Amino acid sequence: MDLHQYLSAIRKRWITIVALILVGGALGFVVASQTTPIYRSTSSVFISTNQGDSTTELLQGGTFAQNVVQSYTALVPTASVLQPAMEDLDYSGTLPSFAAKITAESPVNTVIIDISAQDPDPQQAQRIASAVTGSLGKAIVGIAPKDKDGKATVTSSVIAAATLPTTPVSPNRTLDILIGIGIGLVAGLTYAILRELLDTRIRTGEDVQRIAEIPILGRIPRGRRRADPLAVLAAPGSAEAEAYRGLVSNLEFADLDKPMHVVVVTSPSVDDGKSTVAINLALAMAEREQRVLLVDADLRRPSIAAYCQIEGSVGLTTVLVGRSTLEDAVQEWGVPNLDVLAAGAMPPNPNQLLSSAAFADLVATMREQYDFVVFDSVPLLAVTDTLPLARLTDGTLVTVRHNGTTRHDLRLAVESLQGVNAPIQGAVLNFMPPAPRNPYHGYVASAAPTRRTSSPSRRVATPLVPDAPEPLSEEAPVGESNSPRDRASSGAITSLFDRKRNEVPQDAVGSGRE
Repeated sequence: MDLHQYLSAIRKRWITIVALILVGGALGFVVASQTTPIYRSTSSVFISTNQGDSTTELLQGGTFAQNVVQSYTALVPTASVLQPAMEDLDYSGTLPSFAAKITAESPVNTVIIDISAQDPDPQQAQRIASAVTGSLGKAIVGIAPKDKDGKATVTSSVIAAATLPTTPVSPNRTLDILIGIGIGLVAGLTYAILRELLDTRIRTGEDVQRIAEIPILGRIPRGRRRADPLAVLAAPGSAEAEAYRGLVSNLEFADLDKPMHVVVVTSPSVDDGKSTVAINLALAMAEREQRVLLVDADLRRPSIAAYCQIEGSVGLTTVLVGRSTLEDAVQEWGVPNLDVLAAGAMPPNPNQLLSSAAFADLVATMREQYDFVVFDSVPLLAVTDTLPLARLTDGTLVTVRHNGTTRHDLRLAVESLQGVNAPIQGAVLNFMPPAPRNPYHGYVASAAPTRRTSSPSRRVATPLVPDAPEPLSEEAPVGESNSPRDRASSGAITSLFDRKRNEVPQDAVGSGRE
């Protein structure tokens, strides 16, 4: 992660970070409020010598006092000093508990000892400090060297008596709150960064460009109501429909040296919305008065026929085995200039069928008869049917589900296309969070476009937009039929396909792996 990604992770989860900061500050306040106040009282003792009258003797005595003051400081927590103090105070506790209340220290290069006592009762803290100070003076006199008159040569004098404390030394409420805020801030930043590192789902176009190094050709917002997935047909004035029209414009300028005529729409895995992207792309392209063909090349789990509510038993496989022509198999649907070719009955080996010379010839025929052809194909990581198909097209559109597709899956999907030298035009970010309403959308007509009138020799499929089905569940096992009629037709087309397979040159089979 670079600096921009760190800042982006913090920005995306700033609410959580602020919440943890507030929780940390609140916990610090609670801890400070529940902690028993502790008071401290301190007294200071001056250590001196009383031997010698000359300057030299006095200087030697001061040096001696500095040398022994550290030893006297260490004498304070011993029983010889604390036991008499406990007796004077009638302290009923143990010696270790009494010693825990006492601290003694001597500033550097001084002959002063500071004795402090801490206790929840401020008066008791004062009494303990005074008692220990007096006991230390007696202990010093008892162990100090004596002169010829039997007097101690080292004495202690109280220069600052213990006073009654009025302010507790702990807890420090302000400090505790600041510590809680700091802990909350660290916890929030750690959470945001770890979430960004561990959650590998795609959320922005920058993620796609960084992982796959392909451009973003479209950002499709998630519908506010999700009543109908075919936004261009059901709600032509919606933000989703405008996003698909923008995708069409981007495709036209994706490669100025090689105009786009045939594209395949796929995705890394299931439930990325590739089929709805393919249908809406075909609808938006047909609005430009071009002859558009939408082909369901997902021969494992076809869904175009169910989305469009058209006949699905006659389609791509029917044309490939010679039971029908392309002109007879396509169905007019949706808007003027749009034909749909369903998948037909499912073959026993879709990969071999899509790798055949017959399929390559059919794609060439589609190029001649239509201005733009859109293929809906299987997910790249499920099976390899898309790979031979992608090589026959002008470009591949990889549908990436916002907050669903992982970086690992996207990388593997793009690498599989690059492994067979399939052209990749870009990615389409699907199910993006809806942007704020654009007031200009109100000026776009909301009525669905009128279906064209065609010649009686061709089938016309009328879309039933108000009763459009919910998006098909893509959780069924790969290869399972979607209708009883398809299962009934599969046996008949299997025998025809077996006879046709002997006519397919072996060198026309693609390099995809089953």
